[in-house]
Amino acid sequence: SNPCFELWLILHFEDFNKCATTDMVERKSRTFDRREGKALKGALYMERRREAIRRAELLAKRHLRDRTEFPNDNPSSGVYLLL
Repeated sequence: SNPCFELWLILHFEDFNKCATTDMVERKSRTFDRREGKALKGALYMERRREAIRRAELLAKRHLRDRTEFPNDNPSSGVYLLL
C-alpha cells in the first residue's frame, strides 16, 4: 500500500482519494478503531472487507487510467489482490 498499510485499513470505512503521508494515514486509520500499536480487531475489519476491496479496486482503476505507477500512485493498495 502506498503510502503505508494503514491506507488499506481506512478503505474498510471510507473512500480515500488524496495523496497523503504515512503519518497522516496512520493517524486517520486509528480514528476508526482506536487501536494502540499494531494490534487489530479482526472482526471489525472482516465484516467490511468487501467495501475495502471495492475502494482499492477503484483506486487501481484510477491509476491505470491516469498511467500513474509506484511511487506516484499515492494513495493505492494492492492488499485486495491477496484476498
